[in-house]
Amino acid sequence: MVTTSPRHIVAYSGSRAEFGLQLPLLQAIQADRRLRLSLVLGGTHVSIQGGRTEWEVAESGLAIADRVQCTVVDTRQATPIAIGETAIGMAQTFDRIAPDACLVYADRFETFGAAIAATQMAIPTFHVEGGDVTEGGALDDAVRDAISRLAHVHLTTNGVATARIIRMGEEPWRVIQVGAVVGDYVRRGDFAGIDEIEGSLGIDGREPIVLFTLHPIPTDLAATTSELAASLTALAELVEEGIQVVATQPNNDHGADQIRAGLDQLSDDLGPNFVLRDSLGRRLFHGLLALGGTSGHRLALVGNSSAGVKEAGAFNCPCVNVGQRQRGRLRGGSVIDVGADTQAIVSAIRSALTDDAYRSRILEAGHPYAGRDVGQSVADVLATLPLDTVLLNKKSPHAEWNHQDNA
Repeated sequence: MVTTSPRHIVAYSGSRAEFGLQLPLLQAIQADRRLRLSLVLGGTHVSIQGGRTEWEVAESGLAIADRVQCTVVDTRQATPIAIGETAIGMAQTFDRIAPDACLVYADRFETFGAAIAATQMAIPTFHVEGGDVTEGGALDDAVRDAISRLAHVHLTTNGVATARIIRMGEEPWRVIQVGAVVGDYVRRGDFAGIDEIEGSLGIDGREPIVLFTLHPIPTDLAATTSELAASLTALAELVEEGIQVVATQPNNDHGADQIRAGLDQLSDDLGPNFVLRDSLGRRLFHGLLALGGTSGHRLALVGNSSAGVKEAGAFNCPCVNVGQRQRGRLRGGSVIDVGADTQAIVSAIRSALTDDAYRSRILEAGHPYAGRDVGQSVADVLATLPLDTVLLNKKSPHAEWNHQDNA
């Protein structure tokens, strides 16, 4: 009987939001006898300035194979420096542990550094969640598309993204639609229940709750300032009415410091009905979204996180999306879009919390990021797709132009 060694997969994770969506994939890889997982952490997972969210990885039970440090400060030059530092650190990690393939997720700039290192070392690279669009001023679109051009295989979450990557010039056989992993959590019931939520956050799950996260817009800091000011004023008004707010600090994009300062000040001013955390962790966060979609409970996710567009709908949780950051991203009927206007934000939140007709429409609308057993689907691709020179030798989307020019 011929036996083969498990394929050695390195997966990189650089942020809390990314890890929450990676976890079912990583668990499926670890459980699959055809595969061997090495998880490498970087970015805010290992940075004190970024909240050091490595604790959430430790709670998952996954072993950490290596840590790659990078700069996490709120300056314009920090992002390109972090990309370079991550590329260097990951190159050293790849050289030391010699993986068969690399798995990267979404559109964070730290992930871009990992993708550069892997592809330049001829390591087959699998990219999850390419083909999405966020036109609102974050740098995500450029980074996401750059990773897609580097990657050898694209594991997409929806049909629109699949078509978009093919239109970019990627060969169709390289694009495999697997769906969004958040559905795995919903089906498994893998999230905190109300007792755990109340005990961890000191809130009353039977009373209305606003779950708030606002990230900066690196290309438009003036928009960040106006969206922050309108949101904080709206939250203060709602807390004065007795509505509970659970807020998390932003990611580490340029412009985050002013959001952190504003939330810190609001926390000092408003007292116990305003709960502020650096990070909730995936289990609590999804537990709150599930509470928002449960009959008899009133919770809305508010701010400009992609979780409002990609994840809340899977739990039938209302979302009030503030401002421009998620402009252009595929969304379902659970999302109410508002601008940087305090009264518009307050009105939308009240509708999300109290309008039964709107909440019924959420149930009818469905979720555009459908998927089933996504973790195992990704593991199957990693275990079976040939890792050969055909995979590594990508065709240029401009090759046909060259032939036409020479005709």
